[in-house]
Amino acid sequence: QNHTTIYPLDDRIAFAIDIGGSLAKVAYRVVHRRRATSFKQSQVPLDGTSRIAFPYQARDDDFDQPSLQLCYFETTQLMECLLFLKQQMPLPNKLEFVNVTGGGAFKFVELIESELQLSVRKLNEMDCLIQGANFLLSNIEDESFAFVPPPAVPSRLYKKEPLTYPYLLVNIGSGVSLLKVTGPTEFERIDGSAIGGGTFWGLAALLTQCDSFSELLQLAAQGDASNVDMVVKDIYGDTTPSSLGLDPNLTASCLAKAARVAAQLPTAGKHDAKQQQLRCDLAASLLQMISFNISQIACLNARLHNVQRVYFAGFFIRSQPTVMGVITKAVAFWGKGDLEALFLRHEGYLGAVGSYLSGLDSSPILVQTPSAEETVASSGQRTVAENFVRRARLQGQVSRGVTLDFRSHSLLPLAQLEINNYQADTIDLMQDVEARQYWLDCFASAIDREVQRAVETSGSKQRAEAFKLTYLKHVEILRADPSAYGELSVRVILELRQQCLHSFQLADVYSGVKLEENRQALDSLKSWLGALDVMSPREERLAVLQGAVAGNCFDWGATAAAERMTKGEIHFDQERLKIQDSSWLFNNVEAWLARLECKKYTKAVVFVDNAGADIVLGMLPFARCLLKMGTQVILAANSAPVLNDITAPELQLLVDLVGHEDEVIAQCSASQQLQVMENGSGSPCIDLARLHHELVAECEDADLIVLEGMGRAVHTNLHATFKVDSLKLAMIKNQWLAQCLGGSIYDVVCKFDPVENLN
Repeated sequence: QNHTTIYPLDDRIAFAIDIGGSLAKVAYRVVHRRRATSFKQSQVPLDGTSRIAFPYQARDDDFDQPSLQLCYFETTQLMECLLFLKQQMPLPNKLEFVNVTGGGAFKFVELIESELQLSVRKLNEMDCLIQGANFLLSNIEDESFAFVPPPAVPSRLYKKEPLTYPYLLVNIGSGVSLLKVTGPTEFERIDGSAIGGGTFWGLAALLTQCDSFSELLQLAAQGDASNVDMVVKDIYGDTTPSSLGLDPNLTASCLAKAARVAAQLPTAGKHDAKQQQLRCDLAASLLQMISFNISQIACLNARLHNVQRVYFAGFFIRSQPTVMGVITKAVAFWGKGDLEALFLRHEGYLGAVGSYLSGLDSSPILVQTPSAEETVASSGQRTVAENFVRRARLQGQVSRGVTLDFRSHSLLPLAQLEINNYQADTIDLMQDVEARQYWLDCFASAIDREVQRAVETSGSKQRAEAFKLTYLKHVEILRADPSAYGELSVRVILELRQQCLHSFQLADVYSGVKLEENRQALDSLKSWLGALDVMSPREERLAVLQGAVAGNCFDWGATAAAERMTKGEIHFDQERLKIQDSSWLFNNVEAWLARLECKKYTKAVVFVDNAGADIVLGMLPFARCLLKMGTQVILAANSAPVLNDITAPELQLLVDLVGHEDEVIAQCSASQQLQVMENGSGSPCIDLARLHHELVAECEDADLIVLEGMGRAVHTNLHATFKVDSLKLAMIKNQWLAQCLGGSIYDVVCKFDPVENLN
């Protein structure tokens, strides 16, 4: 097991608690031990051998990955919660405070201070609630969703819009609070109700003799409210007049038939099945009655305050399909089509997260920017990523809840991206059942290749097999519910695989493969550059374009290409010569060459793909051609390893090595005309709305965007549009994807989308 410890926010505060009437939610920072591969330049051989024979050295090192852990306890078991926290206090214990919000900050202050020997810092419940909501909506991808009742699959439709103010937050705990949020810290409580989750629990317990909230929800899911509710057709009969404009099955009076139904049952203790069904029907009716009441109040307030977005949160919901289904139905009715019920994946932890953030000197939260009518939160600024694989182990206990890994950098959208209606993923695996089944099967069947690499780099077959079992388990979860971890896509499946690798201390499992392939490609680079330098400008531009897509064949992430590479059947020169006019699935080659004749680009940001021939013989000569034209070039490579994709640290070492062999690269690198930067990603695919903030700042004035590789230019961003010229280059190495796009395997892509202005 990975070693995990509580990591204080500072010397005084380690965790935060939100204590409500039903549950106590805890937020605390932990540190997981992670392994990462680092690279350094090799020493120059004393025998005068070329540096290229020893490109660089790679080694694995451990580092600390801070994470925010969220878990909960029933308030009636608060002592269990406090004991849990006492066991996890760091040693030596220099803590002074514990942040506490909710009613328990006042009710249990003496108990908390006595048990933890810390001073309670009471925080305003509503302040924490809003700070937590804004943070999660701004930082967690696919945090909000609309619910689609069964038997629909998927059951969640995720909302991609950036957080926009104002919005209405309906927090359903023991009671209900309705908050109008107008900014990162601006809000007002505009309404509330004493009829909430506590009401349901209390009444349902009396009527069903069940005192477990979870069991009550299970009863409600099995019940039929119309058995004890009076509906319109109970009053008018089966021939309800159409002039009424009412659905015959519309609820007219909650629980109106309950007494009649109960009276018709035989003596208690007999016919247990009927008694049990009545319990289920009563629970379903109560749940519907209270949800209808809350939803009606929410819709009326939304209209009154001119708010379009309504989020429902609180542990009453707990992501229970029954609860979300009833609220969705009620909002659809009372909202008359103008409003939609939205839910949060982490709805129960808003107060705990807000309480935790209040312990930070500066919250990594939101940036305000003005718009015509509203204040819009930054659509990027993502500082955490949910880890669906890791569950922290503290003193032998498995933590219930959620793990959010802190990033070392913020993620922001590319300035040149047309962000409105941007969808990173080309194929919708949420709705396309055939595509979803194909890609889940595809990645599951290819897992043994990853296991082999993991064994080769780590020497641990046990960890490699554990990785395999864990990943396949998550694939099965996604088969059953494709919305389980957010909106499903090829990108998400690949990112999940990396989380599984990391959870078993498996770092860059292709580091050795990349090192050897880089060395082999460097051996061929000098002659290739020499051939390019004697060509005419147009011939060179065409040749480097062909080289860029030919080099993209060297991709261990594509099964067909990987099998050929294993057999030694792929060679750069041969792949380049195979490219004919008929090979171009998207053929904007002449448009690109014509554009270069009449336009000089000032700055190009080039998102690169694989190591080896792809980067060395393909994209570096392509970038070199732009450099010779006077264009500043930023090579954007992955921040973290995946498959044989080149990482920014590796690429910088390669650029330095090539500089010793090529004067153009050397001069441009020294003058900063050529730069290597991290893109903020650890995936073969890329979401251009989530890039490293330093890259976004540096390429703010770029007038050319280049996306290279099947993951970055086809699986994602094929249909992305930009405010400047864009060029997408790739080779299609998957037969299913090629047919989906109307082509054949090993077809190549040159998709050039210019803007009209040539100035």
